[in-house]
Amino acid sequence: MNPLSRRLRRYARVVLERYQVAGRRLTVFPDDTFLLSYPKSGNTWLRFWMGNLLHPNDPLTFLKMEERIRSIYTLPDHQLRQITKPRFLTGHECFDPRYKKVIYIVRDPRDVLISSYWFHTKLRAIPEGYPMDAYVSRWLAADVYDLPSFGTWNEHVLSWLATRRDHPGFLLLRYEDMKRNPEREIARVACFMGVNASPQRLARVIELSSADRMRELEKTEHHSWAVTRGSRTDIPFVGKGVSGDWQSILAAEMAGRIEAAFGATMKSLGYELTQETAAVSTLPHSQATSA
Repeated sequence: MNPLSRRLRRYARVVLERYQVAGRRLTVFPDDTFLLSYPKSGNTWLRFWMGNLLHPNDPLTFLKMEERIRSIYTLPDHQLRQITKPRFLTGHECFDPRYKKVIYIVRDPRDVLISSYWFHTKLRAIPEGYPMDAYVSRWLAADVYDLPSFGTWNEHVLSWLATRRDHPGFLLLRYEDMKRNPEREIARVACFMGVNASPQRLARVIELSSADRMRELEKTEHHSWAVTRGSRTDIPFVGKGVSGDWQSILAAEMAGRIEAAFGATMKSLGYELTQETAAVSTLPHSQATSA
């Protein structure tokens, strides 16, 4: 290779490193805290919890969120290195041994799929009215928009649970528990972060992080926030957030395909499988009771 070619390649590498978002190439510091999940599992809601917990007198908005809990997909590494430490970062990365303090949120994959479908429609990654059956096939294979780099739901979840589930630097949250008992779950987050928060402060965090407030903020910041800028305005980013919404949307066959693919992991996390329920309901009463 001649000297000019070498110089051009070095220059191209420098430019790429300077302007390409950090992602997996992130420089990690020992005191970093990561908020992680598979895409569309409630990560933004968790960021609101964290931001309002750490800054109770300055309520979080979508724009403030990007200043306080940085996404590793919006800035290059050299800019993220300049953030005041300790840093609070968010992303969707599979297991990375460099991440020493992690809050990981998991959600029923059947609901994750529904949320993902509408998000990809909002981004125009799939066309209006795209067949749900076709989307299920692609989602199960992690073959739509940004999912290939994160793998399947099962691969992602297991990458963290198999390595860190009982680790003191790892906190597992279930989206459904956050909905059902937010007081208990936000108290767990505060304890994990070493924040001595009163019940009144935790209640304020829940209020400031409600779906209704987030939806109102989205209306005013939709065109400014990097995630929603340029996307369809008729489909909200902050959806209904209903646990079990898949039951009224997915055909039994589609839900069954998800359960067949991820059932063992779902059961280990406490998610009930419809096929098992159906199987029990068809047994004679005596057998169903004993089961």
